[in-house]
Amino acid sequence: MSRTLPAGTLPTVDDHRQTPAPDDDGPLSFDDDGPLSLRLAVLLLWIEAALVAVLAAVNAIKLVTGHPEKPGLGAVLAVMVLAVAVLLAQLGRWLARRRRWARGPAIVLQLMALPVAWFMATGEGTGLTKAGGVVVAAFAVTGAALLLAPSSRLGLMRKT
Repeated sequence: MSRTLPAGTLPTVDDHRQTPAPDDDGPLSFDDDGPLSLRLAVLLLWIEAALVAVLAAVNAIKLVTGHPEKPGLGAVLAVMVLAVAVLLAQLGRWLARRRRWARGPAIVLQLMALPVAWFMATGEGTGLTKAGGVVVAAFAVTGAALLLAPSSRLGLMRKT
């Protein structure tokens, strides 16, 4: 004997088609009324991603064209740097789509760049490496400050 339920109790196939998923990747909600600090933080993340991807490409080219002592280590380094570039770009994308949870990992990644910048700027490298360390530090501090700004936090809290 089957039991019947009142109408509207169970969702139907048509209900699922009309209701978008909560994490639907529709068009970017990176509109003009969003906070400037959040938009600048996303732009900075994307610039960092592009620069880190160039660094990964340079490492890969040196690995292929040169004669490294440890090619396996060079390949792992190139893949890890490329993974960081992809992560930076994806975090920027998620923040542009107003995913609140992406703010924390983005801040952590910015703060993780500070020791790298310190050793670049104070190490035994060339002048170009030292200048690069200062640039990395400036990007990291600026990115973290933009993400920590109250307007960025509030912009991520607002539903669009």
